Amino acid sequence: MAGNDESTLVWSTDEDSRGLWALSEDDAQLSKLSDTIVGPTSGHSAYSAPFFEWQGKAFFINGGQLWQSDGDHLSRLDAVPPIRSRVVVDDQLYFFSGGGDDRPTELWRTDGSDEGTVRLAGSEDGFVGPHSLTQSGGKVYFWAEDTDQRMKLWMFDDSQSKAVVIKDPQWPRRISYSTSMADLDGELFFAYRASLDGDTELWKANGSSDAAERIAAVSYTHLRAHETR
Repeated sequence: MAGNDESTLVWSTDEDSRGLWALSEDDAQLSKLSDTIVGPTSGHSAYSAPFFEWQGKAFFINGGQLWQSDGDHLSRLDAVPPIRSRVVVDDQLYFFSGGGDDRPTELWRTDGSDEGTVRLAGSEDGFVGPHSLTQSGGKVYFWAEDTDQRMKLWMFDDSQSKAVVIKDPQWPRRISYSTSMADLDGELFFAYRASLDGDTELWKANGSSDAAERIAAVSYTHLRAHETR
């Protein structure tokens, strides 16, 4: 469920009311936006991610395609290629696309317009199979293997217009690893295990250099930041 100040979008998977609806905040009336786009629990014919708000509108991903609604109209952003995962940074949508038989997974960015949809990075930067897209301090981070099949933490560097390695843990090939990450006050905290019998370690990176700082050995690897006052 998502919306703006005037309406709320809701999925319905009931047989008699199946589709995407808008609930008006003024008169509490429901109006159907689409009966062909179905929700996240509708089966395997069309995959839908949850709603997210961006640029004052509600967005969702259906069948890999990005859709938007202001509560009255529904439209698909045809300039945006199929999306695998996404994160919003400074009113820009960063996302992975590809990963199928046709091409490797690539990093893209869009402001919602045709001209503002650009491919940022791919295998030419030396990474393979990127995942766990995360934002911190206005930067975009992800985990990916390099060409030697070593898992590394990467960041997209706007100044170089390429993806760069932030931390190289020097793991052996194909080893178990932890990729939990969380943003706290503009710094990225992440955890990994350098060897099969080694401790899981907590690290942080602030995006200002190609190095990261080790914080401590930890026993729990799921990171979630909470602001306290």
